[in-house]
Order: sequence, then C-alpha cells, then structure tokens
Amino acid sequence: FFFKQKTAYEIYQCDWSSDVCSSDLGLTRSAHDCSDGGLAVALAECCFSALNHERIGAKIDVASDGLDASAVLFGESSGRVVVSFSASDVERAREVAGEVEFNVIGRVGGASLTIAVDGNDTIDESILTLETLWSNALGSKLSTFDAAAEV
Repeated sequence: FFFKQKTAYEIYQCDWSSDVCSSDLGLTRSAHDCSDGGLAVALAECCFSALNHERIGAKIDVASDGLDASAVLFGESSGRVVVSFSASDVERAREVAGEVEFNVIGRVGGASLTIAVDGNDTIDESILTLETLWSNALGSKLSTFDAAAEV
C-alpha cells in the first residue's frame, strides 16, 4: 500500500492516463479514496472480499505528523488515495507519481488488519471480524431503533 495525497483540484485536473492510479499502466492492484470514513475505513474496505477476490489482511504503519491518531485514521480528507501494487513496482510508482506526495505505509498479506500510528499498534483485528461488523452495521442499528422513543 502507499498513501497518496492530492488536493481535489489536482485530482480533477490530473491526466489519469499517466497517473499512478491508472489501470492502463498495469501498476495498481487496488485503489480507494479516504473521503468516506478516512484512512482506516479505506484500508479495511480494501481488505474485504469483493468481486471474486478473497479477503486479505495488511500491516500498516503511518506517521501522525503531530496529529491525533483518530484524526490520522478517520479524517475524511477528499484528496487522499490508498493504492496497492507489487513491492517490485515501488520505484516505478514513485516515477509515475512525480511530485505528488507518496508514502509507502505497509504491506498486504495475512488475515488481519494491523494499523500502527508512529509505531504504536492502534487497530489489530481479523478481516473476517471487520467485514462482518461492516456488512451488518446498518441492519444492527435498525434492529435496535425504537421510532416511538425518538418522538
């Protein structure tokens, strides 16, 4: 995985055919924006099973740059993208990214998602558990909702 940051304007203006996120380059295996739930949610969703892909874990370590861990993990900035690619393609991805901020933040593999902030494990859970919680979240909330109590 690497964490790529661009402003919304840069994303809108960029030539996706020459960008790291372009599938035309054969570089990326997955890409997910961080605008809905932040980095932690984007990483978890990347690990879930979908479209005939098995679930797979990841081990991530991000720098806080002085921010609170919750801001790093759940901040919903619209200009951040998580992209996965083969470790052998790191230098090629750096070349393609050019001047765009680019940080390698971890590796894909295993059955758990472990996210550390500044080297301190913050999240460590099996992908199966995370995916089950995520897929049942709305139904679980609705089953305990009492409309009469809301009046």
